[in-house]
Amino acid sequence: MSIYSQLRLLFLRSHLLSRIFFVFPIVVLFTLLMNQATYANTAEKLVDAKWLSANLQRSDIVILDIRNKIDGGSRETYLKAHIPGSLHSDYLTEWRATRDNVVGTIPQISTLESHLSQLGVERDDHVVIVPAGVSATDFGSATRVYFILKYLGHKKISILNGGFSDWVKDVNNPIETGTQSFESLKPTQYRATPVEDLVITTQQLVKLKQEPRKPILIDARPYDFYIGKKKHPKVKKYGRIQGALTLTHASFYDNKNNKIYDASTLKNIYDEKLKNLNTHFSQDDTIVSYCNTGHWASINWFVLNELIGVKNVRLYDESLAAWANDDNLPMQSERTRLDDLKSIFN
Repeated sequence: MSIYSQLRLLFLRSHLLSRIFFVFPIVVLFTLLMNQATYANTAEKLVDAKWLSANLQRSDIVILDIRNKIDGGSRETYLKAHIPGSLHSDYLTEWRATRDNVVGTIPQISTLESHLSQLGVERDDHVVIVPAGVSATDFGSATRVYFILKYLGHKKISILNGGFSDWVKDVNNPIETGTQSFESLKPTQYRATPVEDLVITTQQLVKLKQEPRKPILIDARPYDFYIGKKKHPKVKKYGRIQGALTLTHASFYDNKNNKIYDASTLKNIYDEKLKNLNTHFSQDDTIVSYCNTGHWASINWFVLNELIGVKNVRLYDESLAAWANDDNLPMQSERTRLDDLKSIFN
C-alpha cells in the first residue's frame, strides 16, 4: 500500500472515530432524558426493598408508613423503628371515614388535601406506601391508600411489596427512630383533581344494574361471607349483592412470603378463577369490586386494574356497609335457619 493510501485510510479512521465520540454522548444523553420523561409520568405500582434502598435519598420520594391497629401497629410502633425519612400516616384514622352512617368510606376530599398538605406532599412527588407486611388484610390497607391517592389524581404511587417486615430482613437496610422525619417537614398546599370514574356509588350501582348490559360484580370477601355464613358487624344482612361472583382478595397474596404475587402469576390465578366460575369478561363490561367497606375490594381493584391490565374496574366505596343496610336493595344468600340457630348459641 502506498504512503498516500495509508494516509488516506488513517484520515478516514480518524474521521469515523471523531464522529462516534461526538454522537455517542448525545445518544446517551437523549436516552437518559427519555427515561426521566417516562418516569415523570409513571411509577412502578410495586417496588421492593432493594429499589427503595437505592432511591431513599431522592428528594421527590415521600414514604408513607401506614401501620395501624389492623396489623398490630401504631404511631408508637413507628417511633420505635421505621424506614429513614418515612412519615407515619395511620390508615384507620387518616384514610377511612364514616359518612351517612356508612363506615370505612373515603374521607372528604378537603380532609385528605389537608392531611397530605401537613405531610408536605407535592403533586409531583412519588409516594411510596409502606404497610406492615404481615397479611393479605394488611396489604389491603396499602391498596386502599393507593386507590384513594389515585382517586385524588396523584400520578406517581407505589406500594412496597412485603412492607416494613421485608425491609428489616436485610440487616444492611437502615432503621430510624423517633420523630426526626417530621421535624424537617415543610407543609404544602396539596390540591386534588378527583378521578370520579374510579368510584361507584350506591345510587350509580342501582342504576347500572337496571341497564341491559349489567355490571360484573366481584365480591372480594372470604367465601363464608359470600354465601352468608358470616357477616361484618356493621353489615345488616347476610350474603352478597344479587348476581355477584366470588373472587376472594386472598387469592392474589403469597402468605408464605407476605407479598403480592408477580404479574404473570396473578394473571394465571385470575384466568383460572374465571374458568372455574365459567365466566368471561369483555373489554366493554364494567367490573365493580366490592366487599364490606371497600378494604378487601381495593386489593382486587389493584390487582385487576393496576397489575394485570383489566379495563373498566371500579371500586364500590360504600360496599355492603351501605347496600346490605338498605332493605330495598336485593341480596342473595345460602344461609339457612340452622345457621341462624348456630349463631344464637355461639
